[in-house]
Amino acid sequence: MKKILLIDDDILKKALKIMLKPLGYEIILADDGEEGLKQVDEHGEDISLIFLDMMMPGMDGLRFLKTLKEERKMNTPVIALSSVNDPDHIHKVLKAGAHDYCVKPAKAEELKKRALKILGN
Repeated sequence: MKKILLIDDDILKKALKIMLKPLGYEIILADDGEEGLKQVDEHGEDISLIFLDMMMPGMDGLRFLKTLKEERKMNTPVIALSSVNDPDHIHKVLKAGAHDYCVKPAKAEELKKRALKILGN
């Protein structure tokens, strides 16, 4: 079964899980970047999409992205989530490999639309 990985230390991931489950994907949760990388190592190419909070304790989202793209050589689409609405920060995150950037607080329905656009559903 194809999977969506939600990496966030916020309650948003629970709402997203409920919203995305009907799409037919297994939803995997991680609380931070380190746990997210463990899930990537375990599930690999079965992960179709990653929602990634950029500000988390431990390994932040930017470090996770760089590790995913440069060390793991994975091109899994990533939707970055952040409360930072600064064009320089957004550019930095997209340049690091995110496919999309969404400013928090974001409605789960908006995130679902972005996911569907990337997944092609």
